[in-house]
Amino acid sequence: ATLVFRVWLSAVAPITVDEAYFILWGRAPALGFYDHPPMVGWMLAPLAAVSEAPWLLRLPAVLVPPLAALGAWLALRGWFGRDEDTANLAALAVLLVPMNVWNVLVTTDTPLVMFSVASLLVFARAAQKGSNGRFLAAGVLLGLAFLSKYLAVLLGLAYLAWAMASRKPKAFLFVFLGGLPFGLLNLHWNYEACWCNVMFNAINRHGDAGLSWKTPALYVASLAYLAAPLLWYAWRHRRRLGWEDPAKRALVFSWLVPLVVFTALSPVKRIGLHWLLSFVPALVLSVALALERRQLILSVKILAGLAVLHMVPIAVIAALPLETWQSSRFYPRLVFPGRIAELMAAAAPDLPGTVLAADSYASAALLAIGGA
Repeated sequence: ATLVFRVWLSAVAPITVDEAYFILWGRAPALGFYDHPPMVGWMLAPLAAVSEAPWLLRLPAVLVPPLAALGAWLALRGWFGRDEDTANLAALAVLLVPMNVWNVLVTTDTPLVMFSVASLLVFARAAQKGSNGRFLAAGVLLGLAFLSKYLAVLLGLAYLAWAMASRKPKAFLFVFLGGLPFGLLNLHWNYEACWCNVMFNAINRHGDAGLSWKTPALYVASLAYLAAPLLWYAWRHRRRLGWEDPAKRALVFSWLVPLVVFTALSPVKRIGLHWLLSFVPALVLSVALALERRQLILSVKILAGLAVLHMVPIAVIAALPLETWQSSRFYPRLVFPGRIAELMAAAAPDLPGTVLAADSYASAALLAIGGA
């Protein structure tokens, strides 16, 4: 049901300014781009070569949640020996995380989530089997996540914390070696491109950083929105999370370390809701391995209720004509992407001999896509 909803939404929702920006990356794939590493452009390149229909370009974003749910199901059934009902409930929990219900936008978070979840699953299996080859594979997947977004570093910190707690530094060495070529590739590109990825992510976007009571409150609200029942049960049954088991401990570290880092940053920096998404499947797995079935059922019911509360209003809003919102202050932000083709057609007579400019890269990208 969520997949059908997401496919429909991906087809009817207008292309956003950020998506248009990344589509242009896909038209001309390179080793790097202005503000983020290149993976989203590489991911979109073969799709954009076929068609720039929104549903096709958003297909990776549509498929990542069911693939993550499938990964959780396979891990519980095959690696941890849980019964099918428990695996089904955990997979449902991944699918019904609120942002996984409605987010069909293809962004740098799309490949980040895909490769991060794959990496943490392989890492947990490596911890279970003590396999250096699997630790190396987890590092390769982490490197691909790093080429998607620098937030992948937090998962690397989780692996380091696990290796230190488990007294297995050799395991982290193999992870590091697996990810190193991808880090060096990005380092080389940044060296040749005025360090623009580093400047954007480490300096330029943090001009508003400063002590505030609002940002920690927003962070707590984001955690509650995404995973309130799961976090509650994780805290309540923290002694049952499997700290003594290497694989279960790897799963716990994969979500706990990033959340601790975000908690430390939240007093001075606003933590984006989408920043948390990569780590939720690990949380689901940890909780599924610790809870009784009735508690897992209750968590899934709560998430299902939230899903319905999202799907029904979104379907109603999508069915209404855009003019319905004409008196709203949000109307300009809706009509710009929603009617970009008509806007460009209206401006066409005035364009010959002029240069069309916009106040941001993303808006300029949408004008470029709309005028294509």
